[in-house]
Amino acid sequence: MNHWQNGGEAPPSADHIYINGYGFVTEDPWQRENRDIWKNSAIVGILLICILAVPALCSYPVQVLLSFLLAPFAYFANDTYAAAELQALYIQLRALLLYAASMLFPLLLAAALLRPKRRRSPSFFRRPSPHVLSCGVGITMASWILFYLSGELLSDGLLQLGVLTLSPDTSIPASPAAVFVYLIRMLLPALLEELLFRGYILRSMRQFGDSFAIVASSVAFGLIHYTYLRDLRAFALGMVLAYFVIRSGSLWTAVAARLSCILLGLALDCLPRLFPGEMSSLFGNFLMLAVLAAGLLCFVLFCRTEGNPFVLSSGHTATRISRKLARFFGNAFLILAILLWVIQAAGYLQFIG
Repeated sequence: MNHWQNGGEAPPSADHIYINGYGFVTEDPWQRENRDIWKNSAIVGILLICILAVPALCSYPVQVLLSFLLAPFAYFANDTYAAAELQALYIQLRALLLYAASMLFPLLLAAALLRPKRRRSPSFFRRPSPHVLSCGVGITMASWILFYLSGELLSDGLLQLGVLTLSPDTSIPASPAAVFVYLIRMLLPALLEELLFRGYILRSMRQFGDSFAIVASSVAFGLIHYTYLRDLRAFALGMVLAYFVIRSGSLWTAVAARLSCILLGLALDCLPRLFPGEMSSLFGNFLMLAVLAAGLLCFVLFCRTEGNPFVLSSGHTATRISRKLARFFGNAFLILAILLWVIQAAGYLQFIG
């Protein structure tokens, strides 16, 4: 007679299968993992479609709302200067409301659908190590400078080929009220986008391995920045931010690093207004060199103090990362989001004869 002998435990039921490395399971781990990747990919695709499509859908309602709210002020704007200030305020408020509308609904959807498998998952906002936080901010700012300069070189190369890369208008307005709204609009992504991409999306993807989670969340992050060059820079920056979130275990690391990069970009934009002529270029180059030097120092300190800084967890996964990425980017919703991104980004290319 054949008896099941395993420490007195009952034998597995007939619906169990034996998988090497997993034992007796009710479902093939490869199939379960592929199904979970497909599900997460579909949710991410829907989130990206919302971010890309909501500004176009909400443009007219926001315009009507602002026209109604600013109508009393337009009545008292009886000179050209006051009318110009009101117009600048209208442009900034419109951009702020459209951005908030495009991010808040995806955030609520992600909070409801992208839940980690472990119920007692670590909090987003636990305090990071001061050493990792400071090194992460320094390295991210230096990386931002490198990505910015690489983008400028690539833009010049495309211009030589007859392709002009346009960008959305991010110039600083002159009106004080418009400047206040402009600063809110520039700083808000440091919280909202980090919460969505380095928070919900990155955390939900880590069950398939850290490397996969970094690539998938960074590609998704790169698809919302309007132009091909800005999207490439955002993808590269997203890789750095995602790494330090995983390394520190806290979303505050990405928020602080992203906020620092935004403030650095604003400082570079303000230099031509503060210093005339060649002085602005001189101070800008000095500022970038100082940031690069500080980032290099942070990188050396980080490598010396952190054990195995470039080793990431592969997770308890059944497939290679290449197959997981192919499954992730093969989802119909994500493909539709990529097509919307291509159409949107193509509008910022101009071919010069």
